[in-house]
Amino acid sequence: MKKIIIYSLYFVITALVVSLLYFTMAKQRKKEQLLVEIATMPDITFRDMRQQKDIHIRTYIGDSALCLVQIDPDCFFCQEQVKDMLDKQHLFNDMAVLFVSPAPEEKLRAYAEQIELHKYPHFQLLYDADLLFPQTFDTATTPTTIVYNVKGNMVVKHEGLIKTEKIIEELTNE
Repeated sequence: MKKIIIYSLYFVITALVVSLLYFTMAKQRKKEQLLVEIATMPDITFRDMRQQKDIHIRTYIGDSALCLVQIDPDCFFCQEQVKDMLDKQHLFNDMAVLFVSPAPEEKLRAYAEQIELHKYPHFQLLYDADLLFPQTFDTATTPTTIVYNVKGNMVVKHEGLIKTEKIIEELTNE
């Protein structure tokens, strides 16, 4: 009887370890596949809050580098990220910066007025009504920063707060 319990316990533990390894490897493969898919700029559309028109991010290929930042106006870290980028706006002269948020449009308009976004021509606030950003880039963290070079190739994907200088450094070192 004791042997049966020991073998049963061994079998259960082995089954748990094998299934844990399987699901970990499956998740890793999914992440690697996603990185391949987003290595070149995906064709997704967001709503520009300033001009009230749809923006296709692929239109930036060939024109300028692109920095996408998923934000939430109520997130402290997002506010700090935006403030840092706006304070150092001169570093983004050759880059378009798109702040993307699924927050309600009224809240985004108020946030744009609060940070006086109209003073920064390289920066746009976009509405993500369909939650395309987190789905496409597999992220739930705000802020999330993704930088594409002029050719539309991803240079960096960073989840969480990142210094503006680090964004520029990554783009110039690629």
